[in-house]
Amino acid sequence: MLDIPQNALPDIWSRHARLAPNKPAIRCGNECLTWGEFGSRMNRIANALLNLGVQKGDRLAFVMSNSIEHLVLLCGAMKSGACVVPVSTLLSSEQIAGLINDSGSSLLFTDSKHLDTIAEVRGGLKSLRPNGIFADANKSWCRSIRELWAGAPDAEPNVALELDDLVNISYSSGTTGLPKGVAYSHRARQNMGMTYAIGMKYGATARTLLTTPIYSNGSWITLWPALMTGGEIVIMPSFSTKECLDLIQERRITHVFMVPTQYIRLLDEPALPRTDLSSLEMCLTAGSTMTVDVKRKITAAFGLRLYELYGFSEGGATIISPEEMVDRPSSVGRPNPGYEVRILGDNDREVARDQTGEVAFYGGWMMRGYYNNDAQTESIVWRDEKGRSFIRSGDVGKLDDEGYLYIVGRKKDMIISGGFNIYPADIEAALSAHPDVLEATVIGVSHPVWGETPIGFAIVKRESKLEVGSLKEWANERLAKTQRLSAVIFLDEFPRNALGKVVKRDLQSHPSLPDFKRS
Repeated sequence: MLDIPQNALPDIWSRHARLAPNKPAIRCGNECLTWGEFGSRMNRIANALLNLGVQKGDRLAFVMSNSIEHLVLLCGAMKSGACVVPVSTLLSSEQIAGLINDSGSSLLFTDSKHLDTIAEVRGGLKSLRPNGIFADANKSWCRSIRELWAGAPDAEPNVALELDDLVNISYSSGTTGLPKGVAYSHRARQNMGMTYAIGMKYGATARTLLTTPIYSNGSWITLWPALMTGGEIVIMPSFSTKECLDLIQERRITHVFMVPTQYIRLLDEPALPRTDLSSLEMCLTAGSTMTVDVKRKITAAFGLRLYELYGFSEGGATIISPEEMVDRPSSVGRPNPGYEVRILGDNDREVARDQTGEVAFYGGWMMRGYYNNDAQTESIVWRDEKGRSFIRSGDVGKLDDEGYLYIVGRKKDMIISGGFNIYPADIEAALSAHPDVLEATVIGVSHPVWGETPIGFAIVKRESKLEVGSLKEWANERLAKTQRLSAVIFLDEFPRNALGKVVKRDLQSHPSLPDFKRS
């Protein structure tokens, strides 16, 4: 009897390196690695880690900016059988230390941009081995990354990867609460790469532009299918609208993922009308729901290329194509292949089509669970009549008769005003429809009469002469009486997480908020 095949993604990367060694694999600035060079360097890193005594399942933390070295280190560590833990560089030094300790990481990789941050907390990194910090700079308390792998052999590492092995812990960049360690197996990540490759028409000729941080779980939406199909990845060290457009034109980019904020900024970029976008096959948006008005503006500028993906790190996603979006501009699509979605009412029973409830998913790339937190994992599980474990999203949505999903809002964001349930997404859509508004968000604040009342925040075009009172009046004319805004506040930017989601809890203490208790 034959063994059950255990072909994990690192095995597929080895295949690309063997079959297309001279094909470009990764670019960043003036540096480029072919698939042969990428494969060789991954192997050197994996073998160097094995020589250090790294074993399957050992957690390795990464606090790094976007670069070729960052991606190669992550992939090489996966080939060694280690579990990689990318950490957000937007966090404070204390938060970074907390996540490294929570993961139990034994080694830490960083770069010169973040040495000062690590220096502040290195004494409190309890799980690290002695001399377990590696960097691209010389310090007495860290070791050289280049010296680590420079002398290691480039032969395939002698590690038999199994699909149920732990490969990655991603700390959620949610807008509420502390980050949670979302643990994935090789099987889940492979399934994710495969389903996204199908849904977004990836192939070996795809050239993907990475505009968001490598450490962000959202960036892997396009990274995994690009790595799986053997395409080319172009990494932006940091995002700028002009450089993004230049790279799309010069590198003939076919696939790009950007969060709504990045698209909105591109719409305001003077170079956009002059840029050749003809190579683009797919422009993906995800991270937060995009308003219908913004979708129409992007389609007018980019053509019929916009895909929208809705999902969450714990495992579950829908996608809508440009053609589907024409008839259903407010939908986020249908579940990816191999996935099911259910809408749960207040009694945890499924609701009928077109009725709202909490969105829950079941499918192939669900997380294994929250790392070292079984109780928290169980708290988001809903089991169907077959006993299958669906994961609750915390989002409120509904399905139409053809199975297309529509997101209404977050359960935690819901505003209860005068006994009525108000979803901020409805009000945000009304504000965003104003031609001078680039982006809008809405929160609920305490009110002595209504319990809560909605407050709008807006970012307007630079040349706009729009006043807050005019926008408030304009929006309220288009809203139901129960939804009307009590105030509108203009901001230059919103507080955001790594994927561009607005961190609404930070707006709850904004100094411009009206104090209804004193009025």
